[in-house]
Amino acid sequence: MSVATRRVPVRAHARGFTLVEMMAVAAIIAIIAVLAVYGVRRWINSSHIAEATEMVQAIGGAQEQYRADRGTFANITAAGSLANSDLCPAYVPGAQGTWDSFNCPRGSTTSTSGTGTSTPVANTSWTALNIVASKQLWYSYGTWAGAANTDPNASPIPQVTMKGVTLNYSAMAGGVQPNPYYAVIARGDLDADGVYATVFYASFARTTLTDNESE
Repeated sequence: MSVATRRVPVRAHARGFTLVEMMAVAAIIAIIAVLAVYGVRRWINSSHIAEATEMVQAIGGAQEQYRADRGTFANITAAGSLANSDLCPAYVPGAQGTWDSFNCPRGSTTSTSGTGTSTPVANTSWTALNIVASKQLWYSYGTWAGAANTDPNASPIPQVTMKGVTLNYSAMAGGVQPNPYYAVIARGDLDADGVYATVFYASFARTTLTDNESE
């Protein structure tokens, strides 16, 4: 008489992770975390550059309205200056500022260029443009005006460098301008590392330029 036997399967012991495998997983997680932080930073910076673009457009629109009412553009910011203390709001790198048209810096009574001489344009206050900003700002702003029949290179507009190249306003404008013109700039050093994100618009070129957008 034969007796049937039943084989009982033997469960293999589960193998743990080796040190090399754990280090590989940790490295992958670290890379994903870095990419995530970088992506979030780019998203935050893109939202801030949107603020700058919108404000530059608003100031440009206010300049056009000012000219429609008065026949010329408003020359407000100190001639030839991009100093943080001369922009509105007066800027502290890495910090937000509050727009205050009544107390924002303005230039002297008349302005001449830091790179040449032009017909002086009287400075006015930011209140003349009726700009309203209901939130804290990451950028500071400046706007300058040039008189008719002048070369923009010899105007109160400061020299601005974009993408490593100093802008040649005369070349951009095609020489002496028969009509008044203006420029607007937004500058922000969001992480206080000395590198400024910039948005620049000049009416004689009808184009908006940006630099260091991801700053």
